[in-house]
Amino acid sequence: MLKTNCKQKANLFLISQSITLLGSTLVQMVIIWYITVKTLSGCWVALFSICAYLPQFLISFWGGVWADRFNCKKIIMVVDIFIAVVTLFMILVIPYIDNEFIFYSLLLITLILRSLGAGIQTPTVNVVISKIVSKRYLMQYNSLNTMIQSIMQCVVPLVAGIILSFTSLEVALWIDVLTAIVGNVILYQISMGKSSSKININSTWQDIKCIINYVLRNEFIINLLFVYGIYVLGCVPAGFLAGLFVSRFYDSSYEFLVFVECIGFGGMIIGGFLVNIWGKLIKKEKILYISLIIILYISLIIFGLMAILMGIIKNFLLYLVFMCIYGMALTIIQIIITTLLQEKTDINVQGKIFGIMSTIYSGFIPFGLFIFGILADIISLSIIMVISGIVLMVLSIWNIFKDIINI
Repeated sequence: MLKTNCKQKANLFLISQSITLLGSTLVQMVIIWYITVKTLSGCWVALFSICAYLPQFLISFWGGVWADRFNCKKIIMVVDIFIAVVTLFMILVIPYIDNEFIFYSLLLITLILRSLGAGIQTPTVNVVISKIVSKRYLMQYNSLNTMIQSIMQCVVPLVAGIILSFTSLEVALWIDVLTAIVGNVILYQISMGKSSSKININSTWQDIKCIINYVLRNEFIINLLFVYGIYVLGCVPAGFLAGLFVSRFYDSSYEFLVFVECIGFGGMIIGGFLVNIWGKLIKKEKILYISLIIILYISLIIFGLMAILMGIIKNFLLYLVFMCIYGMALTIIQIIITTLLQEKTDINVQGKIFGIMSTIYSGFIPFGLFIFGILADIISLSIIMVISGIVLMVLSIWNIFKDIINI
């Protein structure tokens, strides 16, 4: 078992981040849903979604570098406070905005600033988990982290639907501010060591050169990051554009969007639970590592297959079943890739590695939204979902044997 002190730290840290995640996810979902239902436009949805991810792409790598050099606790707290201030400003100015274009523009600016904060915070959170949890329990705490986040995110669609149906956007923004305050109060109680040295730009650039050389020398990490990139891109049609798909092919009401989001996150919770139990049952490190590789690519195959099935079936109940399985596979893939990177990289460069991972995520999401969002206004979104699913399945079958041979 973990030492009590370390276990308490890990649990408190996960709770604090889950609380702040609740507010952040709520605001982003409310904004995207609002635009989706009001416009039914793939271009509008893509534009707002890109503003939520592109800035994160631009700063994530630097965020990973800073996570290796400076106090992770202070980084997270400063970012949370910054996002809360931006959100509070939006709350204060909304009553004075009459022009629709100005209102949308300010929402875009808000998403951009929040995305910058997320780009710094995301790799930092992964580094903290590696620092306060021993390698033996990494997968269990990664799965626990994902389960808690999924539970929070499962609640968010219900709250978002209620807010959009009965209240206003300002309510969601206030919830974000309050959760940021509560999360930071909890995080403040956790001791994570002293700050590193002062910022040195030359050293930061040297860090970047070193991590590039480190990655290039490690074929396994390169391949894993490549697979992660394709997986993230493949998530866009069936996952990130699910609201648009359901609005066009089934119903454009908020209630249907709530069903889809809840079922998807419910599947993610189940996936996290299964990985957590699996990690506890397997004791031998070699067997665990081999099984991680096998389950990763099997999950990718299932993930692609569900995207295909969701694109071709016409029954909404079956769509929800496939969405649940899709969410399970998504969580398993995310946990395994994160755990493999934590286990196979030196602790001193993990911030940079997760900075690269966050950069891939925040870069491929807006890229995919831009491409698939525009294509969705030209050809059927169901066709796009089927093609993306086929690509994921082919990639998985190709890699499953290659990686096992190289173990």
